[in-house]
Amino acid sequence: MSRNLILIYILVVVDSSIAAMVLPIQPQIFAVLALPTFWVQISNALFRLTQLFSAPFLGYLADKWGRKPVFLMATGGTFFSYLIVLPLNVPAMFANRLFDGASNGFYTAVRSAITDISKNSKALERNLGMLSSLAAIGIIIGPALSAVFGLWDIQFLPSKNVTLIVAALILALFNIVLASAIKETKPIFTEKQQLSIVSERFKYNELIPKFIKIWRERRQLGLLIVMELLMVSCLSYYFYFINFVTYSNLKFQPIDISFFMIYFGLMIGLVHFLFFKYISHKLNKKKLLLFGSLLGSIALFSYAFVSQKWMLYALVPFDIISVSLLDGVIQGMIGKKLLENEIGSVNGLVQGFSGIVAFLSPVVAALLSLLGVGVPFFWFAICLASMFFITLKLETV
Repeated sequence: MSRNLILIYILVVVDSSIAAMVLPIQPQIFAVLALPTFWVQISNALFRLTQLFSAPFLGYLADKWGRKPVFLMATGGTFFSYLIVLPLNVPAMFANRLFDGASNGFYTAVRSAITDISKNSKALERNLGMLSSLAAIGIIIGPALSAVFGLWDIQFLPSKNVTLIVAALILALFNIVLASAIKETKPIFTEKQQLSIVSERFKYNELIPKFIKIWRERRQLGLLIVMELLMVSCLSYYFYFINFVTYSNLKFQPIDISFFMIYFGLMIGLVHFLFFKYISHKLNKKKLLLFGSLLGSIALFSYAFVSQKWMLYALVPFDIISVSLLDGVIQGMIGKKLLENEIGSVNGLVQGFSGIVAFLSPVVAALLSLLGVGVPFFWFAICLASMFFITLKLETV
C-alpha cells in the first residue's frame, strides 16, 4: 500500500471521527428551541445542501488545481467550522453545519486521488471499497472519544462540551498536517485534455435526461438506481437516531448517545466484515434484497415505538443484519451492470441524485417530527419497504 493511500485513509478516519465525536451534543444545543427535533433535522439538511453544491465544485478544483490544494482547503474548512461552534449556541451550530457541509464535499477529491493511485480496476474497486469501512471506524472512534471527554473535567475549560470541541479542533489540525504531507496525485494533462475534464462538472441539469435514457434502454439498471436512491433516503435515519434517543421517552444524555453509537458502530463493523468476507458471494442477491428490505422495514417501523433502552439495543442487531448490508449489495449489483467506459458517468449520475435525496430526506423527517418524535421512522420504513416491491421486478441474480 502506497504512502499516499495510507495518509488519505487516515485523513478519512479522522474526518469521520470528528463528525461522530461532536454529534452527541447537537441535541443539547437545540434543546433551547420550541421544536428541537425539527431544527436538528433542518441543520442536518443544511449540511447536506451545502455538500450537494460543494462536492462538484471541489471536484472541479481537484481536476483543475490538483488534489492536494483541495485537501488543504477542506481540512482548513473543517477546522474553521468547529472553531465557530465554540459559543455552543444555535446560530453557531447552524454556521458549523454550513461550513462543515461545504468542506465535506472533499470526498470527491478523495475518490479522484484514490483513482489516480490505483494501478488497475481491481485495485481501484478494493481501494474505493475501503472508504465505507473507514467511515465505520470513525463512527466507533468518534463516540469513544466523546465518551472519554464527556467523563473528563478540565479545570481551565468552562464545560465538558467545550473540552469536546477543543479536542475536535486538535484532530482537525492533525488532519491539516496530514493533508500537507500528501503528495500530489493528479495526472499531468495537456491544456485541451484539462479543458475537457473540467467542463464535465456542474451538470445537474442533465441528471433526469440521462436517467430517462437508462430507464428506457436498460430497465434493470434503472431499477437498481432507484433502489440505491431509496437506500440513501432510508439511511437518513442514522442522523435522526440522535434526535430520537434524546427527545423521546429514552431521554439519552450525551454520554448515553456516545455509548450507543459505539455499540452500533461495533455491530456494523463485525457484521460487515463477516458478511462481505465469508457470506455475500454465496447468496442469491435477489433473495437477499427481499429478506433485507422486509426485515429492515419492520425494524425501522418498530423503532418508532421504542420506549426503553433495552428495546433499542435489542432491535439494533435486526437493523444491522438487514438495512446496513443492503447499500453495499446494491452498489455491487450496479457495478456489475456497467460497461468499463460508462463507470464514471453512471456513478456521477447516482452521486448527483443521491446528493439531492440526501438533502430532501432530512427535510421530510423534520416535517414529520412535528407530528411525533417517532413518526419519521415510518418514512424511513416506507422507503425500505418500497425496495421490496421493486426487487420483485429484478432478474434473479
